[in-house]
Amino acid sequence: MIKFLKQLFINRGTCSKFLGRARTRDTNPVYTSTILAVNPGEAGTTKAQTQNSIINDTVLAGLTAHAGGGQGSAVLLKSGMNEVTVCATGGDSTILPPSVAGADIYVANKGAASMNVFPATGEQINKAGANTAFAVGIGKNAIFFCVAVGNWYAILSA
Repeated sequence: MIKFLKQLFINRGTCSKFLGRARTRDTNPVYTSTILAVNPGEAGTTKAQTQNSIINDTVLAGLTAHAGGGQGSAVLLKSGMNEVTVCATGGDSTILPPSVAGADIYVANKGAASMNVFPATGEQINKAGANTAFAVGIGKNAIFFCVAVGNWYAILSA
């Protein structure tokens, strides 16, 4: 790993020896400690960020799930780690942001009832069908991760 990092910084992000034919483009002269693995077919591309982008390194605590449920009015889970503390009735809702391959979102339900987590409009969770909610019970936690755009997968705690 150290050899890889040295070569990566020596070549300023164009380490073809370790990334095969893939070459990354560095458009920002400021280097950070973040390392991004790039699939060979995606080398040199960047994904556009939107207002619904996931901020993986942030925590949102004290969220309130939308009373009455539903996908259209659900509370957006835009942080990497989200704690819902108010979920008064079963089916109150939250919604995942539009999927981005490689994204992951952690959700904790500390409310008084089971809540529904919806995918973004037209997307699905665990291949359950477009716009179908995923239930996160009282005191449960879930990890949502995306491998391909349009599809979230969920792991529910015991």
